[in-house]
Amino acid sequence: MVLLTTSACFGPVADVEEPQDVTLDGVRAAAYISPPAQDAGDSSAGHLVLVGEAGEISVVETSGMDTAAIGWSEDGLFFSDTEQDYQLTDERLRTTDSPKAPSQHALFPTNDGGFIGLFNKGTTGVGYTEQLVTHADGASSRKNVEGYYQVAGSCGGEIYGLAQPSGDYQRVAAKQGLETRGTHGPGSFMLTRLSGDDSSSSDLPDADAVGQNERLIGMAPVSGSAQQNHDAPCREGTMYHLAAVADDSGNPERPVVLRAWDVSTGEVVETPLTDANGESVRPNSSYGLAALDSTVLSDDGQSFLWASLDRQAFMRTDIDTGKTVEEFPLEDEIVPRNSEVSATVRDNRLALITQTSDGNEPELRIYDQSTGESLMHTSLPGMSVLLEGPHQLRGMALRPE
Repeated sequence: MVLLTTSACFGPVADVEEPQDVTLDGVRAAAYISPPAQDAGDSSAGHLVLVGEAGEISVVETSGMDTAAIGWSEDGLFFSDTEQDYQLTDERLRTTDSPKAPSQHALFPTNDGGFIGLFNKGTTGVGYTEQLVTHADGASSRKNVEGYYQVAGSCGGEIYGLAQPSGDYQRVAAKQGLETRGTHGPGSFMLTRLSGDDSSSSDLPDADAVGQNERLIGMAPVSGSAQQNHDAPCREGTMYHLAAVADDSGNPERPVVLRAWDVSTGEVVETPLTDANGESVRPNSSYGLAALDSTVLSDDGQSFLWASLDRQAFMRTDIDTGKTVEEFPLEDEIVPRNSEVSATVRDNRLALITQTSDGNEPELRIYDQSTGESLMHTSLPGMSVLLEGPHQLRGMALRPE
């Protein structure tokens, strides 16, 4: 692993420094660039990009991680590749041996100064397996959990996931009369708790404890839909995420719903989104629904806030009524067709890194989430070179305030 530095004026340079020279000092944002899982594994397959106050970047080479996630807490910045886990602080970069699957779903910093990550291992003979990696005190451990977790969130310090019932959980679903596969997506979801000491049990009275490393909270039928949120916000024991529901014909311009899951019972409330005219909110078929992990709850807990790609705006949805309004527009048509975007919401700030197909350098934009005021807008010289070939823009993070 090497550190490459780039200048805001001169682009990439060839200086190579020892890994321990990397720090978070002066870093404002971070992004991960990596090829797909089948191309990960080489010592320079992936890159963690650190963005300074003036838009200058430095790059840490990694072995790559498809759909990589980044976590940033007061204990530092956490990220992973196929071989190691990393903790970067203002003083140093700490690495820990941790071989794992080459595709990631989520990463959550923990209260003990570490993180918990979800990594997509794939199908088995009987179901679907993901790896849950726990990192603390410079050591990493992993265990297999059942399910393909399209949605995950942290509630009360524990990690919860939503997945289509697979493996032995299909038998549990059948006992409850639930269909596991719908015409246009999962016919039901299982809610499991993925962390905690008593994971290998179930709160369902009619279900055997089929899982060895996850706690089954409940199952519920859902309409066929597309949904992904690997940092679903949670408040008072309820986890929220958006889903684009397919109609009977599988029309791609589908109405959007907000799903609210009680993490103690597994019950779900589904609220359709409507605009100011009372019409259903539907995603543009060219762009989809929202920037992944660009969602958060308002301070009063009454609104679900999210960045809409097709509407080019930051949106506010009332969690009880589904009424949805535009908070503020996003400037300059930042997500044209064939672009890449990574987004995050943190400490009252919305941040996006975009790479367009016009050959220009990627750009970082940071907004005040409450007012829409632009806090930062800068190009990232040298970053486009890292996005050549199969490499794609993955997760990003902002320094905590």
